[in-house]
Amino acid sequence: MGLTHIVMVSMPHASAEEAHKLHDDFVALQQTSLKNGKPYIVSIRGGRQISIENETTWTHVRGVVYSANRQAFVVEFASASDRDFYVKECPVHQAFATSVGERKVTEVVVIDFVHGET
Repeated sequence: MGLTHIVMVSMPHASAEEAHKLHDDFVALQQTSLKNGKPYIVSIRGGRQISIENETTWTHVRGVVYSANRQAFVVEFASASDRDFYVKECPVHQAFATSVGERKVTEVVVIDFVHGET
């Protein structure tokens, strides 16, 4: 069964260019991350938050404005072991994760699930 890894990133103080660079760098992980010399991420897609649901509720949470420069990414793995490698061992992902701390990111939320499990 596949595994979905959802990452939500808040960058309320970042410029449009900085947010765009984060997006491009994140999506590039699908091609640049290798396991045993081969790409192992099934897919990565993402973009800027544009939902109209709960607009007023989500405007201020814990004092941070979320409507500006909030991005979400959906990463698909073939297995939990591929996700585990990505999180714990993949040097390309580890370098990217370290770089996130150097960008204007104020919060990262990660949710994983196995398709169909409740």
